[in-house]
Amino acid sequence: MSSYNDYLNSINNKENTILNKLSYIYLLEQYLISIGKTFKTFNKENIYDYFDECSKLSWGYSKQDRNKYDIKTFLNWAFQNNFTKISGDMVLPKIVWHKNANIRTYYAKEEITKLLNVIDTRTKQGKEDYLIISLICYLGLRIS
Repeated sequence: MSSYNDYLNSINNKENTILNKLSYIYLLEQYLISIGKTFKTFNKENIYDYFDECSKLSWGYSKQDRNKYDIKTFLNWAFQNNFTKISGDMVLPKIVWHKNANIRTYYAKEEITKLLNVIDTRTKQGKEDYLIISLICYLGLRIS
């Protein structure tokens, strides 16, 4: 772990980024220990089982993808430095990234109500604004 930490520092990762990456590696290491494996003795199925266990946590898709990406990167580094027999590319040849999967694409009813309530309907312009915003809201306003 300390060698990987040194490597991450050498490529100018920020301290917070390093801590996040190492936390994913630590969780993987703990999982491997719990099933009687090490970084030298694990196989692909062990990693797939680990990701399956992670999917049961309350992590969103983006965090799960980040976990996979960081573990893949670590395994590639560990393989190049003879710490593992399997590289990250062997385990995860391609990661489909759901970077924005946890972002809502609609407004909640309370948000629409707040929006409409701030419009001053005592003026002609306010009434026009209210009409336009109401139509947009009720006919399919989306965050995007």
